Amino acid sequence: MVRNSLSLRRARAFTMIELAVTLALIAALAAVLFPVIASGKSMRDRGCLSNHHQLVRAVSMYVEDFGDGELTNKVQLDPYIGANLVDCPNNFSPAFKHTQKKDGCGDDDARHGDEDHGRGCGGDGENGGGHNGAGPSGGGAASTANMTSHGGSVLTSTATAAIFWGKSWASTSYVADKVSGLDLWYAGFGGSRYAATCNEYKGSNGQVTSTSTYLGHYIDTSAAATGQPSTAAIQAEVCKMIPAAKLYTNGYYAVYTDTPRGTAGFCAWHSWGTCSGIPVQFAFFFSLDGDAGCNPSDASGLHSQGLAALANVTAHELCEARTDARGSGWYDSAGAENGDKCAWTYGSPLVSFPNGTQWKLQGEWSNSAYSAGTGYKNSAGLKGCLSGL
Repeated sequence: MVRNSLSLRRARAFTMIELAVTLALIAALAAVLFPVIASGKSMRDRGCLSNHHQLVRAVSMYVEDFGDGELTNKVQLDPYIGANLVDCPNNFSPAFKHTQKKDGCGDDDARHGDEDHGRGCGGDGENGGGHNGAGPSGGGAASTANMTSHGGSVLTSTATAAIFWGKSWASTSYVADKVSGLDLWYAGFGGSRYAATCNEYKGSNGQVTSTSTYLGHYIDTSAAATGQPSTAAIQAEVCKMIPAAKLYTNGYYAVYTDTPRGTAGFCAWHSWGTCSGIPVQFAFFFSLDGDAGCNPSDASGLHSQGLAALANVTAHELCEARTDARGSGWYDSAGAENGDKCAWTYGSPLVSFPNGTQWKLQGEWSNSAYSAGTGYKNSAGLKGCLSGL
C-alpha cells in the first residue's frame, strides 16, 4: 500500500526557543485582535476581515490610478469595491446601502447615484443630488429606529412617467409584459393603500398624500448608458425625453434601461436635479430579467419574473422619493430611508391596487407603526413596516 509521504515522517518536537517564539507571536496577535473583537459583535463575522482586506486593496488601486490625489470620501472607492461593501456584513440591512458625504451637491460623475443623499443639494443648473437605492439581496445600510425629518421637502403629490431606454425595447420578446405591466403599476399606485403607508410624513412644503397621476411612458431605442451610469447620464435622458409641458416640480421620472446589473451591488436608485430650470426627481433601473439578486420571488404567476422584480424596486424608489424628495427629508441616523428599512421583507403575499392589479411589494417603514408596535418586523426585527393591506 502506498502511503502519503507526510504520514511516514516522525514528528519532531519544538525546541524551547521555538515554543517561546510561537507563544510570543500568539500574544502579539491577541493584543491586536482582542480590542477589535471587543469593539462590537459584528466583528465576530469573519466577513469583516475579508471586507477590510478589500478596502485596503481598493485604496491601493485608487492610489495607482490617481497618484497622490486626495481621498476624501469612501464614495471614491466604490468603483473598486462595489456598492455593498462596508466595514462588516452585520452592518447591512437586506439590500440597500447609502453612503453619506458632506452637505452639498454630489459629483455627477460619481457611481451609483453619487452613492450619497447629496444633502443640501438644490437644483443648481442641470446638476442634481444623488441617492443610491435598491440593491440586491445581501447589502445595505444598517436598520436603526425611527426616521427623522431633516427640514427638507417631500412630494405632497406625484406626477409620474416611465422612460424605457435601450435598443432592446424595440424587441417584443424583450418587452414582453414589462411596459404594459409598469403602465398598470403606475396607473394603479395613486390612491392605493400601499401609497398611503407613507402619508404620515410631513416636509417643509406640506404632507405626503396618496395623490399620484401617471403621465404615460416614453420609449427611446437608442443605446442606453452601459455599466453603472452616473446621475448626470440619467438626468440627461430624462431632460431629453420628457416634453417641457410634462416637467413638474413634483415630477418623478423613472428610467428603465436594458442594461443588466452585472456585478453592481444595487438594482436601482433615485435622485433629483433640474430640467430646463424645473426641479425634478428621477430614478434609474437596471434590467432585472433573470437577476436572482433583485428577485422578490413572486410566486403568483401574474407577472413575468422581470416585471415582478421591476415592480418591487419601483415601489421602493418611488416611496423613498415621496418622503425624501431632495435629500433633506426623512431618513434615520444611518441614512436609511423608509424603503431601505423594510427592504426585501413582505407583510403579505400580494398587494392590491385600486385598478385591480396585484403585486408582490416590499413594505415601507412607518414611524407611527413602530412606536405603536403595530407594524411587521423588518430584517432587523423592528416592527415598523407596513405592507399596504
